Amino acid sequence: MSSNASDSRETTTVSPGRRDDVALSVEGLRRSFGGITAVNGTSFDVKDGSLTGLIGPNGAGKSTTFDLVTGFTEADAGTVSLYGQDVSGLHPYQLVERGLVRTFQTPRELAQMTVEENLTIAPQNQTGENFLYSVLPGLRKRVTVEEDSVKERAREMMSLFDIEHLASERAENLSGGQRKLLALARALMTDPDVLLLDEPFAGVNPTLQERLLEHLRQLNADGYTILLIEHDMEVIMDNCEHVLVMHQGSILTQGTPDQVRNDEQVIDAYLGGSA
Repeated sequence: MSSNASDSRETTTVSPGRRDDVALSVEGLRRSFGGITAVNGTSFDVKDGSLTGLIGPNGAGKSTTFDLVTGFTEADAGTVSLYGQDVSGLHPYQLVERGLVRTFQTPRELAQMTVEENLTIAPQNQTGENFLYSVLPGLRKRVTVEEDSVKERAREMMSLFDIEHLASERAENLSGGQRKLLALARALMTDPDVLLLDEPFAGVNPTLQERLLEHLRQLNADGYTILLIEHDMEVIMDNCEHVLVMHQGSILTQGTPDQVRNDEQVIDAYLGGSA
């Protein structure tokens, strides 16, 4: 994980419930498209080190909220804070540098590149190519060491997600499930602190879903903070410690899985309310 947040966790003792214990904080986030308000004053916190679920009916504004938080769409109003620092308005690559990374419901791999290439280009601030490296042996050696380190990390990711046999396969030839694995592996290559995952189980078979869930549980146990969008309420209830419920662009309610499962507002939103 990136050094800033991980270092602070190693050196600071935090009491549960304090603001210092919040990894991601969203306040009054708002976005309209024409005459339609997609996100309407959304506010919530994601606790550091938690596995938090975000659920809601179709059209509730979940994916748009992710787009706003991660800089893919500009907010009309509101703030986003990462470990207490205001990161509102930053571009996606700037947020990645600060440890906030997201995946998409439909994976966005680089189709013409191999699996290994998709992974090795993910880390930020790589030295890259430069004319000086070809004429100054010391600099070339430093770059070579960096490239070897990135390739080793890519091999570790491919092994972790059981896609090492696909290293030389172009991403466009992967199945939907394999693309989901590649997307998660590529996100981890950026060394994040906070992962926002937009329906990582959509379109995958039950066996692969369970494998992905095992990976997420292990990542969370290793200290990653995860915010997960998922339509399958039982997946959220069985795996998340805290649940946020969106409806009509704002947070309807939140709490433990048991609290949310028995909330009359949630039951009405899913069964009786409009999306």
